[in-house]
Amino acid sequence: MRILLVGLVLFLFVSFFVVWFGAFNVAATKQHSKLALWVISIVRDRSIAVRAAASPPEPSLADAQRIKTGFRSYHTMCTVCHSAPGRQPSPVRQGLNPKPPRLQSKEVQRRSNAELYWIIQHGMRMTGMPAFGPTHSTEKIWNLVAFIRELPKLSPQQYKAMVKAEGLSDEMADADADQGESVMAP
Repeated sequence: MRILLVGLVLFLFVSFFVVWFGAFNVAATKQHSKLALWVISIVRDRSIAVRAAASPPEPSLADAQRIKTGFRSYHTMCTVCHSAPGRQPSPVRQGLNPKPPRLQSKEVQRRSNAELYWIIQHGMRMTGMPAFGPTHSTEKIWNLVAFIRELPKLSPQQYKAMVKAEGLSDEMADADADQGESVMAP
């Protein structure tokens, strides 16, 4: 018991000095260590998995209108950080640390629908991912999940055609292209 108490006091002492002297660099331009990334990913994944179990019942995500509505929301709210097929990374995306995943990636697509719903509804601290639950209905969030499931199936040309068919602006894609940057895949 004495060793445990000494260990706890030592931990608190070291923690105080690490915090007080700013030893941990919180700059977005500084990458996390491999150990920190490993710990963060375990905490994130377990937190999401445990809480996603309480997500509302899943509707049919194959509905074409649901996917179309989800696309409109995705294009206007999500592309600045998560990008889209064939698009260059936005300046906002480039400045984020950690980099938001491309939502067509295997990393995202392996998540359950309930997990995607939970992430969109509640957001994620210290990542730049906002919580859309306070401003969007359950239906709108499920629409986004439906579209995210379609993303891996879309070519850049198909995505651009959807933008045009919906009469949406693609200003960010044009601005990104003007920067001459290459497509980055996190």
